[in-house]
Amino acid sequence: MASPERFLARDGDPVRPKMEAFVRYVLGEGVVQVDGPVRETRRDRGRSLVFEPDPVPFVGAFAVRVTSGTSVQVGAGTVNGRTPMIGERFIDGVDEDGESYREGPPRLDLDEGPGYRLRSWITLAVTIDPETGAMAEAEEGLQIAHRSDLPAAFEEGFAPDEDGVGHWPLAQVTWSADGARVSRVRQMIYFDQVHRYQPGEDGAPGRHRWRPV
Repeated sequence: MASPERFLARDGDPVRPKMEAFVRYVLGEGVVQVDGPVRETRRDRGRSLVFEPDPVPFVGAFAVRVTSGTSVQVGAGTVNGRTPMIGERFIDGVDEDGESYREGPPRLDLDEGPGYRLRSWITLAVTIDPETGAMAEAEEGLQIAHRSDLPAAFEEGFAPDEDGVGHWPLAQVTWSADGARVSRVRQMIYFDQVHRYQPGEDGAPGRHRWRPV
């Protein structure tokens, strides 16, 4: 860093060389190239520049990402502390022994295609033990699923039991005009979930209750 004294002229010294040296310093050393946003504050005695790093985007749990025209991957997340599966593989790409799958995290094929208004849903699908009402221990107990519609009762704030299975939407999928590929995904859940099954009364179907952790 240059000392300020190098730009000061003594009595009788020519001023121009000192001024030229100062200008070269400002133009060369005083200009800094930075990445990211810059916040400027102006005052009577000058201005200050604050260089702010780019913000880290919030992704959240169960982030749904399109991997091809008709398949998606779902990011890490848990329900009652348990990681869902797609088929026989955990969505975070790690097996029971803590080893990463050679093929990477599993993909969900959206074979069912779109429903009304070219929409469909990626869901958490919980299968309950009919004896206890708790989430089944087998791999089918907690899966990621795709369906082209949602039951009407979803609008009432819960998921109705459908033959021992409850679906809760993670994301809404919008399809292309010809219904051949996914064009957009709208994330609906960003946090790990807690699930509780509530049996029905007087022969009514049960309900699946969900809330963020």
